[in-house]
Amino acid sequence: MTHPTPQSPYYGPPATSQPNLRAEDYWMPVAPEELLPPVNPYTAPGLVYTMPPTKRDRGLWIGLAGICVLVLAAVAAALVAVEVTRHHNASAGTLKPATPDTATTGVVFESKTGHFTARFPAQPKAITVPMSIGSVKIAENMAVSSTPLAEVGEDTTSQATSSADYLVDLQIQLRAFAAPGDLRIDSEADSTFRGLPAEVATYTTPTGDVLNAVAFYYSGTRSYVLVGEAGSTFDELTASFVATP
Repeated sequence: MTHPTPQSPYYGPPATSQPNLRAEDYWMPVAPEELLPPVNPYTAPGLVYTMPPTKRDRGLWIGLAGICVLVLAAVAAALVAVEVTRHHNASAGTLKPATPDTATTGVVFESKTGHFTARFPAQPKAITVPMSIGSVKIAENMAVSSTPLAEVGEDTTSQATSSADYLVDLQIQLRAFAAPGDLRIDSEADSTFRGLPAEVATYTTPTGDVLNAVAFYYSGTRSYVLVGEAGSTFDELTASFVATP
């Protein structure tokens, strides 16, 4: 970059040459190349993402951006955390599909750090982010495959969230997911997932791909977000999903 000379319009006049100048005379236009790049307010501290150009990489980017969703969800859970009771902390047992997974395509992935198994279109990337907010300890476990996009996010906290706050917290998760990837929220609604209270949403990516998502609480201390490209990818992800105690 060529730095402007004192005669450049990007500098104000010397302070000693005209003592009667107004303060605003010193606020001159800034050269475009000197402007700082914008900062994404939705990016978690220390995790900065740049939207890649290809569909394959973009899918992984959107998946990795789910970390931000889980972090925001963890913050929300910590803010509404209540004293852990036997009811909230009780194990929900194994959450499995009513009929066995009989698909033969893709990869069945079992999380080593989380508590879930699901069928992905390809071998997913496993991501673990431990963190704390005050006295609340949080474990974020994700599995993401990029082509086509399929993602499972697990959020476990050391303090339970009241069941009265489930749907509000799940709405926060699904709305926050849209921001980092510049996704358009086409629809969102209260729902259920295998009998558990849930929120569902549909998104459209900047290139026109449609994503489906479902978020639900397995117990007061654990929630999940499942996201996939609309159609067989999302259908097989959700149909094969198993959560264990």
